[in-house]
Amino acid sequence: MALYTSGVFPAGGEVGNGGGIIQTVYYYYSDVVSISGNGWNKITNWDAAITPTDSTNKILIHTWLDWSGHDDSYTIAARLYNKTGSGSYSHVSAADGAGGGNYGNQTVGVFLSGGIQKYDNYARSQSSVCYIDEPNTTSTMTYTLYVKDTRDSNDVRINRAHYYQNHPMMHYTRSGMILQELSSW
Repeated sequence: MALYTSGVFPAGGEVGNGGGIIQTVYYYYSDVVSISGNGWNKITNWDAAITPTDSTNKILIHTWLDWSGHDDSYTIAARLYNKTGSGSYSHVSAADGAGGGNYGNQTVGVFLSGGIQKYDNYARSQSSVCYIDEPNTTSTMTYTLYVKDTRDSNDVRINRAHYYQNHPMMHYTRSGMILQELSSW
């Protein structure tokens, strides 16, 4: 493999410029799960972790998710959560879009959203999004997703369609995150 460049950006960034990539963590999620219940529920075993080398550095989070809702639902949603060290997960609300603007203030801001019209139980959504977090720590940062069927509080399926049987169109997929530590700018 060759590297072609007109210059290499230092890992620590340049004075006044910053933004160099310090490290990259690739986290993939190949579990096939159904998550049910009211409210926001953590995707089982989704724990992508990175340890910043400097407290002023930022974490670029690129997430992709293959998922589906219950067959009589319109939308599914995911929110980004993080925790510092061995602490508890907290909702990263700054990663969400604005909510409460339409339909009698019923909408909520979320990190990812997907969904197919009613009775399309063979359909799936593939969603992708990026966010830059500023954790201000050198402790290990762990990122995860919490999901919800925002219409009916039914199941959210990860890496599979809602409809499930031994059939050639019922493929399994992989979802994941790339975490990159960026030098401060």
